[in-house]
Amino acid sequence: MKEHSRNLIFAGLLYLVAFIGVVIVSMLGDIGLMFTDDDGLINPSSDTWIFVLTTFFIITASLAVYLIYFFMQRGIAKNPNTKTYLGIFTRIIGTAIASAVSAAVLFLCLNWIADDGEEISILMANTTAAGVILGLIVVINFVSFILFKPRG
Repeated sequence: MKEHSRNLIFAGLLYLVAFIGVVIVSMLGDIGLMFTDDDGLINPSSDTWIFVLTTFFIITASLAVYLIYFFMQRGIAKNPNTKTYLGIFTRIIGTAIASAVSAAVLFLCLNWIADDGEEISILMANTTAAGVILGLIVVINFVSFILFKPRG
């Protein structure tokens, strides 16, 4: 397997693990997620679904930017005359763009509330959790863009 293919798989797995990790840590933490009802049956509240979907959208936005960057850079890497455009600076720019897109998605989802849920969103009520999630996404973007580069 070529190194760039392995890097793409590792980056995708990193984003997947981040999503699963955020949901599991949030379940174990005390931020108001409820996956079971009073009888112990699995019945997530609508606020819980909104939290999970918001997290999914944030991480998917970062992954989408990474994939766009990856395939653009693969096109550049195929031409030996343009390999100078594959330096660290372009990867840092890609990280900044992916982090900004994720922050924009988080900002758009902050006021997303359910009709039968609370009066404010779960992430608006827990700004620390929102900040931690955004910080984690920034770190994951740095790891993905810097370590899992699109060339061998």
